Parts: sequence; structure tokens; C-alpha cells
Amino acid sequence: MKLIAILLVLLVLAGCGSAAVVDGEHDVETTTEVHTTVEESTATEATTTESATLPVFTPREPNEITLSDTLTLIEVFGEWNNVQEEVWLRDEETSELTLLFERAGYDLHPSVRGVINERFFTVTLFVPDSSGGFPRFIYDIEQRRSIYFDNIVIGENGRIYTYSNDVWDWLDPPVYYFYIDELEDSDEPTLRETGLTVSEWSRLRREQQ
Repeated sequence: MKLIAILLVLLVLAGCGSAAVVDGEHDVETTTEVHTTVEESTATEATTTESATLPVFTPREPNEITLSDTLTLIEVFGEWNNVQEEVWLRDEETSELTLLFERAGYDLHPSVRGVINERFFTVTLFVPDSSGGFPRFIYDIEQRRSIYFDNIVIGENGRIYTYSNDVWDWLDPPVYYFYIDELEDSDEPTLRETGLTVSEWSRLRREQQ
């Protein structure tokens, strides 16, 4: 009788073990479903991230710079590089457009650097993505002429500051100034000494600002 009882107990335990195995299989299937969902989610996130990093190009609108109530400068940017390609002059009374500057050669681009008055403004021709310094020059709207200097900085009360790139002075050259009115009928204004070198003059301007 004891032997029969032991066999019955073993059969019962074997039955419970089978049920445990079935439950375990269900657990494995459930875990597999969750794992599949995670993989799909990860793939979706990777696709979204990849799409987000693709460059989106937005063409830059023309930049309008007021010279006077009747004259406006317009910088036009390249269709694919957002770099200045042309500078136009628009007459606000007649809507007439005049091309003043356009890209020279392959890489030399025009850029308006500052307005002096309704007749004169400063321009530079630069190479994109270059850290080199490029000279500025003054443009005369009335006479349609470019007046070249080594370096040009617009000051107050009609003063224009300049300094030379002469080989003997390139470390810290002296700074001179002239008045913009002197350029109305001449390309060679009277240069006046400031008594300062570029480093001294630059430091003084920073302190004044």
C-alpha cells in the first residue's frame, strides 16, 4: 500500500510539472512578443534619427540695406550656398535696379560692410570659408567709382580711419584718418595722424564702446 501511495504522489507531481512547463512556454511566447516590439521600436527610432540628421536647405532671402529715402542696396545670395553673389542698387522712386557688383571669378564674392552716408558705402570682396583678411574699399554711388585703401573703418562725424599694410609696419602700423567729404572730387584725401598704432587705437575704441 505504501508503494501504491508513493506512485500516486509521483504521478500527481509529474502532472504538476507538466502544467508548469506549459505555463513556462506561455511565458516564453509572451517574452518573445515583447522583444519583437522592442526591436520594431528601435528600428523606428533609428529611422527617425537618420531622417532628422539629413541637411535641410533653406534659400536665404535678399538682404536690403537702406542708403537713403530713395536708394536701397540689395545683396542677393546664391541659390545653393547662401553666400553673397550680387549687390544691386534700387531707386525707390522709379523701382529701377542697377547691378553694382557680382561674383568675380570662381570664389570672390561681394559684401556690403557698412554705410557711410547716402553716397558712400564700404565693400569687401571675400572668399567663402576663408579666415584670411580681405581689403575693403569705398564705393561712390554718385560717380560709380571704387576708391581703394589698404584698410577702412568708419568712424564718427564723417571720419574714415585707415592704416597701411606696408611691410615695414605690418606688425603694428600707425593709424590715419580723413574726412569722407574729401572724396567727393578726389581719390586722394589728406591723411591725418592719430598718433596711435593699430593696437593702441583698437584698445581705445573698445574702451569707448
